[in-house]
Amino acid sequence: MNNEEITNLIRQKKNVLEKPLREFKDCGQDLRNKLLVVSDNKDNTFSVFMRKNKNLIDAFSIGLIYHPKNEAQIVLLRFNGNHGDHKNEDGSIVSGFHIHIATQNAIENGYKAENFAEKTDKYTSFESALLYFLEFTNMIEAKQYFNCLNGIDEIPLFN
Repeated sequence: MNNEEITNLIRQKKNVLEKPLREFKDCGQDLRNKLLVVSDNKDNTFSVFMRKNKNLIDAFSIGLIYHPKNEAQIVLLRFNGNHGDHKNEDGSIVSGFHIHIATQNAIENGYKAENFAEKTDKYTSFESALLYFLEFTNMIEAKQYFNCLNGIDEIPLFN
C-alpha cells in the first residue's frame, strides 16, 4: 500500500454501520468505545477505536483501522493526546498532542503502519480531537452519536 492509497482511504467519505455505545465502556484505567463504518461506495470497511484515560485527561487515542478483504487490518491513523514523547523510526522525537499516520515506508520496513507521528495544534482535548478526527476522516455524520460533542460545532482550540 502506497502513501496515496493510504490518504485516499483516510479521506474517502464514510458512513456509520454500527453506532458507538451510548456511554464509554469502563476498562480499568481507560474508558473505551468503538464504531464500524463503511466507505460511501461500500467497497471499504473500517473501525474506529476511542480510548481515554480516566485519570489523565490528556492521555487518549482515537484511531482508524482499515479492514481489507482477506488481509490483516491496518491502523491508518491515530490521534493521540499529550501522553509523553514518541520516537519516530528516523529518530525524531514528537512531544505533545500528535497524529500518527500510516506510511508505505513503515509498512515495508516492518514497523507499525502508523509509526510516523507529527505534532499537531488542531486539538487540545479528547472532544476537540474527536471532532477533528470525524472531519479529517470524512465521517462528520457520526458526530450525532457522541453526547460529548453536543453543542460543539467547531474545534475549540482553547479550553
